[in-house]
Amino acid sequence: MILVLHQVQLGKQYTRGKILLFHYAASDGQTDVVSLLISANANVNLAGIVHDIQSIMLTRSNTPLYWAAWEGHTEVVTLLISANANVNQANKNEQTQLYYAAWRGHTDVVSLLISANANVDRANNDGYTPLPCAAWEGNIEVVSLLISANANVIQASKDGYTPLDSAAQAGYTEVVSLLISANANVNQASK
Repeated sequence: MILVLHQVQLGKQYTRGKILLFHYAASDGQTDVVSLLISANANVNLAGIVHDIQSIMLTRSNTPLYWAAWEGHTEVVTLLISANANVNQANKNEQTQLYYAAWRGHTDVVSLLISANANVDRANNDGYTPLPCAAWEGNIEVVSLLISANANVIQASKDGYTPLDSAAQAGYTEVVSLLISANANVNQASK
């Protein structure tokens, strides 16, 4: 309310670096602030960077939905989706919100994104989809959700690695078993 009363420019970059106000609220899980910003017509698809989050996320043109998905803020993700945030918008590395949520093991966020028609097979610049990210981290619930949403279990990255390779190399036998039961090709060789 104070932000609106003082006519804060919702798309303006403020003193904490190259960051938009909306991005801080989303990354911190500030549901009430996110709701207020949405009601004040803040652009839910505006890209920016946040310096306080994992360095891997910096300078990649991420939106508030990325930050909420990365941190697992289910309520914020729900708000942003209901405000028509683009669930398939990719950053500079072609990573989507689903990619981040799967990687981090945020099962509820993954479920929300899938329900909002997020593309489960969208690959990043290296050819990795959300499925091998979840498999590499041993996130069996996320792997199961992605398989249930018809994620491609044999899709290989540019270097030839499949979700099965990811799970096997990381030593997650339950994930390996789940992928095999979903018809992953045990004879598919990486490059």
